Amino acid sequence: MEIHIFYKSLQKYGGQEKVVYNLVNYLSGKGHKVFVYSYKIKDKITRENVSLIKVTVPPYPIWFRTLYFSIYAYLKARIIKKRDKQACVFGFGKTFYQDIYRSGGGVHKFYFKRATLKHKNKFLRALYVVRKLLSPAHWINILIEYLTYNSKNLKVIIVPSLFVKNQIQQCFNVKSVPIEIVRNSLNRREFYPDREKKLNFREKYSIKDEEVVLGFVSTNHKLKGLDYLLDAVKILKDKNYKFRLVIAGSGSETYFRKRIKKLDLEYNVIMFGKLSNVKEIYQASDIFVYPTLFDTFGYVVLEAMYCGCVPIVSKFCGASEIIESVDKDLIIEDPTDKNEIYSKICNYFSEIEREKVKEKVEKIIPTLSQEDINEKIESILKEYC
Repeated sequence: MEIHIFYKSLQKYGGQEKVVYNLVNYLSGKGHKVFVYSYKIKDKITRENVSLIKVTVPPYPIWFRTLYFSIYAYLKARIIKKRDKQACVFGFGKTFYQDIYRSGGGVHKFYFKRATLKHKNKFLRALYVVRKLLSPAHWINILIEYLTYNSKNLKVIIVPSLFVKNQIQQCFNVKSVPIEIVRNSLNRREFYPDREKKLNFREKYSIKDEEVVLGFVSTNHKLKGLDYLLDAVKILKDKNYKFRLVIAGSGSETYFRKRIKKLDLEYNVIMFGKLSNVKEIYQASDIFVYPTLFDTFGYVVLEAMYCGCVPIVSKFCGASEIIESVDKDLIIEDPTDKNEIYSKICNYFSEIEREKVKEKVEKIIPTLSQEDINEKIESILKEYC
């Protein structure tokens, strides 16, 4: 089968990016001829049946680059389908002409509503809304989504979670288009518990035996709820709980370092920037806390689970649907409520309680095989193209 994939980037880092990269490797390994059209190719795939086409786009402004690439994808896809009706056009992200579309970012309208909550101050929330409404990017995203979900050429939509499926069904009339839930997965050989590394990390950063290590990883700290998590761990400190919070990733780092100092959490919080080996954070953590305001799936949750962490996750994260089958008490109903986050963390301060959760997690990990996920996508391609 000839498969043409359109996405802004080809790289190993990032949620949707991992899906695209792993899928290209899998499909080409199965003998399919795969063409990838991107304007950022960071991690190349060198196989005879993989063609990487780097698309030249204007660097600025970002909104124009997005629009330009989506128009390019539309025109190119039409040429491909005119030449070969059997070819399969597979769109990811901001594209609106394809046979199969995978929604990795959810619906912009829903995201926009949730993202306002990353500002705790009501004035800053209002300012954020005004700035977005005046931004061309906001309206271009809405336009591209409208064209995507109202396209007569669209045969099937793939989503990573029920969370995303519900958004699409609430915002668009897509009754005639099937929506398939295909959850993300990881390679177990890459993410796993390591007691020796855990002990080495604790020794390196002088973490006491009685201190519970909380982990938090993201590439957008405000959207992923770090502000509210800091408020929750402040309560932990005031109530004399022994803990350390380890933060890795990026997003408003200067702001958060100031907040940590203001809350008198400098001893309790270890803040890294973006790490090349984020696995060491998961392996060092006892509990992974992810009070995200919006995340269509949340690869970091899977990575933490695979590394032996107890995951405490916001219900506005697609991966929470997996966590619910382990223990519903692990789900944060309102990630803006510091008291709820604090209470959820307290439930698992006991090592006995954490071990109970880990046993349940170990049972569901085999059901999240990366090979099975890619096979399911391949079967969808064969059915609809």
